Amino acid sequence: MTDLVTAGLLLVTAGVAIVAISMISREERDKTEVKGGGVVMIGPVPIVFGSDKKWASAAMVLAIVLVLGVALIALGSAGQGSSSVGGVVFIGPVPIVFGSGPQGPSLALVSVVIGGIMAVLLLFWGWRISRMKEE
Repeated sequence: MTDLVTAGLLLVTAGVAIVAISMISREERDKTEVKGGGVVMIGPVPIVFGSDKKWASAAMVLAIVLVLGVALIALGSAGQGSSSVGGVVFIGPVPIVFGSGPQGPSLALVSVVIGGIMAVLLLFWGWRISRMKEE
């Protein structure tokens, strides 16, 4: 069962890495037309949106990868006597960190690190767009 948990964690980490790499390696273009997509998860139900079909499809693929990752983590920890959970929720700039179970503190720490990386990438992305508009 721990192999499924490891596979789930790897899939979720791969999803975060794909987002980070795509934000960093985005080529600068003359025109600043912004396109994108996203997914809002309400429980297990994904709500996919995008500026065009390509971005909505990319968001849907990322949502499937994230759902598979979470499902593998849940399946891997289902038969064990104890389970752990940890995470971070940002409400505006305020992080709310939580962790429970034997591995809760380490999972909360991993969540804070991933959240921090994503916040830095978001700031970098905003700085880059503002720099492109000035040129």
